[in-house]
Amino acid sequence: MVLILGREQLELLCVLCWKIWGCRNEAVWHGKHTNPQFIIEHGVGYLREYKQAMISKGRQVGLGQRLSETRWRPPDENHVKINTDGATSGQQQNFGMGAVARDHAGNVVAAMACKGQGAVAAEIAEACSLRKAL
Repeated sequence: MVLILGREQLELLCVLCWKIWGCRNEAVWHGKHTNPQFIIEHGVGYLREYKQAMISKGRQVGLGQRLSETRWRPPDENHVKINTDGATSGQQQNFGMGAVARDHAGNVVAAMACKGQGAVAAEIAEACSLRKAL
């Protein structure tokens, strides 16, 4: 049997998969188990609030639509572009850092991912990632 989902059903399915994934991570890494009914109710409420926020800002955003058309652009020839990212965890006393360096053709010339020690703000994690990449 093949089930054809409408747009709203597909949006809800995506949000629920995301919520299930998040709850799975909480169970694996923190031993916290979530009631399946709560996952569904929270996912439905999250999607409703998201849509209401977009409407209040005069935007209609759904599947297949983008808020912006920002795309990665390669550096000039004989240059390297480094993209970095930092991530924090509210429960952990560490943070993550990552970077990718690419040449003018988009080829990866270097990459790194590592963990920093300490509970820091997101902006500090981002700055540490940039410093480590350089």
